[in-house]
Amino acid sequence: MKTINQKRLFVAIPLPQTVRDELVHIQNKLKKSELCEGRYTNATQAHLTLVFIGPVDAAEVDPIKQALGTVSFTALTAQLGAIHYFQKNEAVRIIYANIICQKLAALASLVADTLSPWAAKDDRPFVSHATVMRVKKVEDTQKLISLIQSISVEPHTFSIDSFLLMESELGPDGPVYRELERYALLS
Repeated sequence: MKTINQKRLFVAIPLPQTVRDELVHIQNKLKKSELCEGRYTNATQAHLTLVFIGPVDAAEVDPIKQALGTVSFTALTAQLGAIHYFQKNEAVRIIYANIICQKLAALASLVADTLSPWAAKDDRPFVSHATVMRVKKVEDTQKLISLIQSISVEPHTFSIDSFLLMESELGPDGPVYRELERYALLS
């Protein structure tokens, strides 16, 4: 739980407008289906999370910025992939768009290792994705899964030439993200 002198941080890859527009297109198909309810990702804030750091004391932000400044990795090319979902207790909880890039897991691992003094090790395998929506209620799980599997995605290709240290402020209308620092990847 975050205290008043803490900041909730994560490291992310920014997504280009073409990808964010495609995410809105996917969201519109889900809304039109009326098969589920939940919170849709604000397209202006859509990103790919590399590492969730969590709440840290405000005094730790500058050391985290300095540590991230030591990360050296080559720029990447990625592609927007198919729509998938994460389940919990057999219920669809998160609908996401896959981001295809073979070396993205290596970048996430390097960033996680760099942040080990501040971020707990995540034992789950890294899944490169952009969240489309967080599902709260489903009318018919099988119909929703069939819809997710039927949604075609424009496979936009894009460059990843930087990553961001972000702050997340949780509010009644969902999280609001603020860029704290941008780090360039090598050309």
